[in-house]
Amino acid sequence: MRLISAVGLEVDESALTGETKPSKKKTEAVEGHHDDGGGKAGGLALSERTCVAFMGTLVRNGESLE
Repeated sequence: MRLISAVGLEVDESALTGETKPSKKKTEAVEGHHDDGGGKAGGLALSERTCVAFMGTLVRNGESLE
C-alpha cells in the first residue's frame, strides 16, 4: 500500500528482503520511482521503496494515521 501519512513508522520486511533491521518508512515519493503501467516500479529494490508497505510484513514501531 502507498503510505500517505505515518509517524515514526518502521516495518519488518525480513520475509521479503532478508534484512534483519526494520525498514524506516516515510510518505514522500522515492526519487527515480516510476510505474511504467505494467506494474514494474522503475527497477527499485524492495528495500528502497520507503513510501510503501507490503502485505505480509509487520509493523515494528510507529503508526499510520489513516
